[in-house]
Amino acid sequence: MKTRALLLATLLAASGTAWAGTVEVRYKADGYTDAGDSAWDIKYNLSVLGLHIEKLAGRMLPADHALTVEVLDLDIAGTVRMFHGKEVRMVRGGADFPRLHLRYTLRVPGQPVRTGEDHVSDMNYTSGVGRFRADTPLWYEKLLLEKWFVVRFASPA
Repeated sequence: MKTRALLLATLLAASGTAWAGTVEVRYKADGYTDAGDSAWDIKYNLSVLGLHIEKLAGRMLPADHALTVEVLDLDIAGTVRMFHGKEVRMVRGGADFPRLHLRYTLRVPGQPVRTGEDHVSDMNYTSGVGRFRADTPLWYEKLLLEKWFVVRFASPA
């Protein structure tokens, strides 16, 4: 799967097509499974994921494509534990894997509108720990979005 996604991304980058599709990311008002530990965390985490989706669209969608993504639910990796009187998010693998529920609409001139809803998760999210960057917020969720984006939008319809 990784080889296919890398090959596809390389082919798309080398194809000569102008890549800079537009995207609109929408969020529901509240009720996420685990989008963060406080109202500030939730707003920040959703913003980080929205910016990442915009970056993916700019990199992988042709200029004439318009994408709308709705984040219906988010359960970020890890669980909150008390550590020396402070809440700390612990990432250990297992049942604390990242999960996203997304609805999308893709508009391409001259083609029917493509819509769908996906539940995206990665139970083995810690298996690629060698790539982990502690200084990158929502690392696991970003990787999950990249895999979803390549499969859903960068492959032929």
